[in-house]
Amino acid sequence: MSLPDDPLWTWALGFYARPGVAPACLVLQDRLQLDVCVLLHALFRQAQGQPPGPAAIAEADAHVRPWRSEVVVPLRQLRRRMKAGWPEVPEAEAEAARSAVKAAELQAERVVLSRLYAWGAPPRPAGPHGSAAREVCRYFAQASGTTAELESDEVRAALATLEAAASS
Repeated sequence: MSLPDDPLWTWALGFYARPGVAPACLVLQDRLQLDVCVLLHALFRQAQGQPPGPAAIAEADAHVRPWRSEVVVPLRQLRRRMKAGWPEVPEAEAEAARSAVKAAELQAERVVLSRLYAWGAPPRPAGPHGSAAREVCRYFAQASGTTAELESDEVRAALATLEAAASS
C-alpha cells in the first residue's frame, strides 16, 4: 500500500527540485546531523504563514526520531556504503540493489513527511521568529554538538540558498 499524496509531500518535492536546494539540504544534513524532513516541514509551515519556533521544531523531531533512527538513517548508511562499489559483484547488479535501497530510503522519508503533515505542529506563540531554516539548523546543531559548524562558509551558503528558495 502506498502513501497518499498530501500537501507537504507535494510541496517538498517541488521545493527540493529548486536549483541548489538538494545540495544545500545535504550539506546541512551531513554537517549538522539535521533531519531534512524536519527542515522541509518547518519550511512548509513557514510558507503557510506559520513558521515553527524552537519548541515546535523539537517536538517535530521527537515525533519522528524513532523512525528516522531505526529506518531512515540505516538505509541511508547502507546506500552510501554501496556507492563505493563491490569488486566481487557485477556493477549492474550492485547498482540495481543500490537503487532498490535508495527507493526504500525515499519511501521511508515519505513516511516521515506524512507523519509530520498528519501531526502538524502546535500553534506558535506570538512574537518574532527567525527563518525556519535557521531555527532548524540551530536546533540540530545544538542537539548534535555541532554548533561551530553554523559559522562555516559551507553551512552559511547552504542556509542562504534555502532562504532564497523559500522566499521565491
